[in-house]
Amino acid sequence: SLVVDGDDNDKVYFTSLIDDVGGDTNEDGVSLPSKSSWRNVSFSQGSRGDIKNAIFRYGGATVSPYATFSMITNFGGDVVLDNVHVSHYGHTGISQEEGSLKISKGLVSDGGNGISIKGKIEMVDTLIQNQSDYGFTFQGDAILKNNTFKNNWIVGVVDINSSFQEEGTCIRVNTFASL
Repeated sequence: SLVVDGDDNDKVYFTSLIDDVGGDTNEDGVSLPSKSSWRNVSFSQGSRGDIKNAIFRYGGATVSPYATFSMITNFGGDVVLDNVHVSHYGHTGISQEEGSLKISKGLVSDGGNGISIKGKIEMVDTLIQNQSDYGFTFQGDAILKNNTFKNNWIVGVVDINSSFQEEGTCIRVNTFASL
């Protein structure tokens, strides 16, 4: 299990060693990392993640043209992300191959694909913005309430065999929109 219980005013950071958010940790002076500076946090089959008030940034490394990492990856766990911000990643911010995922009051921004899901997701009050590709893709069961998709290349793709419930979604200034 991974339990992170940050505070609204004192968030927990998962970031590159080069990121100076907590001070000059690598003693190289003022520096700013690039996307994909570290790999990811992943949850395996049967694991549990309960992450509150956290910021993930500069991860999701690409190790070859055929091997990319999402910053947060679920391979079959039960994961809850509450007030979690995911930004400045290489390929995908949050992905799920199996398991269940609940996201509330999230921010997913400034990457390639925002969220890519297989399995079960419930997403509430989340902003997905500034993706160079898809904002949201899923195959499985999705419940989406009061989310905003803004400034993405493509809002989202819904698989034909999926169960989909949506309420209160706002779609603004995306190049292509399909939900």
